[in-house]
Amino acid sequence: MQFGRGPFTTAVYQKSNVNAFQLPAHVKPKEDMELKDIVMDHALPYLPAKSLMRFRSVSKEWDQWIMSPFLSHKQSYNFRDMSGYFYQHQDETKASFISLSNSAYGVPDFSLSFLRKKFVLVLPSERAPGGVLTRFHGELCYVCVHNEFGNLYSVDIYGNMDLKHSVIFDLEESNTQHCRVLPCINSDFVMILVEGKLYCYHLKDQKFEVVPFSGILNHQANYMPYVNSLVTLL
Repeated sequence: MQFGRGPFTTAVYQKSNVNAFQLPAHVKPKEDMELKDIVMDHALPYLPAKSLMRFRSVSKEWDQWIMSPFLSHKQSYNFRDMSGYFYQHQDETKASFISLSNSAYGVPDFSLSFLRKKFVLVLPSERAPGGVLTRFHGELCYVCVHNEFGNLYSVDIYGNMDLKHSVIFDLEESNTQHCRVLPCINSDFVMILVEGKLYCYHLKDQKFEVVPFSGILNHQANYMPYVNSLVTLL
């Protein structure tokens, strides 16, 4: 390190060819950016992971950028909400996809028959009765559901060892003690499984809706939440 004479530099930079004032290879000055650079930097982070995987064939430069951790970091900030669940019985290899929107996420067949190979959801087989750990507004919470009596059910959300939120709801069609909360990574709703039907409870609007699915869902099956983000793919 030198003082008084010449530039202020460290011994590390004196012994290396690193230029502290040179931009990284993946960053271009604004005056040198072309239209393709603007698209890569400002448009690609807003595309879902499935579309980005297709655009890898555009060019070698696009392929390197899409596979880089820099784009994964930027894209993950725009895709944090759940796209749906991968669903599989514990004693089967066949899996299905439960979409939270019939017109979104581009899954051509919810039975996942287009996949070349079968897969098994590696998830813990044991769980707390009726409860799961989940995240709301960046805070880790424990959510549990139980049948009060008849067709009345209670959802309790605990955070920092305190009861943060509790709601009792009435499901006229149900009259069973078999209920379960599914793992969730969204800040706005809770997914509840009652008698083979999946219900979505919106915390802000305080209303329920049934998630459409052809068939009866099993309480003992594995459910893995899916976010359409590059971070979950790369």
